[in-house]
Amino acid sequence: MAEEFGIAFLGRAPIDPNLVLAIERNQGNLAGTENGDGAVGTTIVNEYRRLALYDVFNRIVEKLVETEAESMNSGLHPTE
Repeated sequence: MAEEFGIAFLGRAPIDPNLVLAIERNQGNLAGTENGDGAVGTTIVNEYRRLALYDVFNRIVEKLVETEAESMNSGLHPTE
């Protein structure tokens, strides 16, 4: 599809049921909440960092940042 639209292919992201489970466990708990002993419980962000998808998405984001930087340096940035 990327080739069809003339854009860079950034990577594949597998479907990870653990991401769905992490989201369900942390509904409404983006900032963390105190548990009974005053400690802050886990958040979706903390759980996400432990998932296999974390590394996959990090590589994709790194490519996006690199592509954007190259675009801006070449004077081809679309917002200019």
